[in-house]
Amino acid sequence: EPLYLARGACVLRLSLIYGEHDGLRREEFVLRRVRAGRPRIPFGAGTSLDTRCYVGDVASAVLAALDHASAAAGQVFNVGDLATGTARDWALAILAAAGSEASLVTVPEDLVPPDLEGTRSIAQHFLVDSRKAATLLGWRPSDPAETIPLSVRWHLENPPAQVDDGLQPTAGARDLHALAADGDHRAAQPRAARGAQRDREAPLGHARPRAGQPQRPARVLDAGAVAAAAQPRPGDLA
Repeated sequence: EPLYLARGACVLRLSLIYGEHDGLRREEFVLRRVRAGRPRIPFGAGTSLDTRCYVGDVASAVLAALDHASAAAGQVFNVGDLATGTARDWALAILAAAGSEASLVTVPEDLVPPDLEGTRSIAQHFLVDSRKAATLLGWRPSDPAETIPLSVRWHLENPPAQVDDGLQPTAGARDLHALAADGDHRAAQPRAARGAQRDREAPLGHARPRAGQPQRPARVLDAGAVAAAAQPRPGDLA
């Protein structure tokens, strides 16, 4: 970066990109189980914070830098959503966009299936602050409530060529083994403790909805508020 910045270039640092034609299939950890009709999905703590960005917003950030060449010259800009939700919020948003009523069941960390590893407890979050791009370039990302359904719809209509539908012997067995462990844990709990566990499996910040009631939108955390206690270094956010 320093070599390019010294010549007046602009650097865009991208967050976790999702959207149509995503070769990494970042939503597949949930969608493969949706396709398989799984009513319960084993899940880790799901508390990690990872800033994401819709692929179309990356394109608009590039155009904004080109349209404001003088302001962008020699600058570094983060490109990501202005608010960041947890891994559990992300999975719930995917389920809602897919029209699935599957529940996320918290299971012991050591039993979380490999493709759900990102839902385990993670010590280091991935948060970026994109307010500089908004201020200097006039760029703003789209509303995830609109772009996540676009992405999910495309991936459901265009599944991977080699589909791991969650019913393969190995993958399916791992899910069932993890969920069975959750059942054993519940059986050993007093009734009051089981009720508290059900609340923990509901969307963050909300009680579990009753049958027939729509789920409330998942709570999101403002990346600016999370990072307010620690001022970023100039080199990080430029």
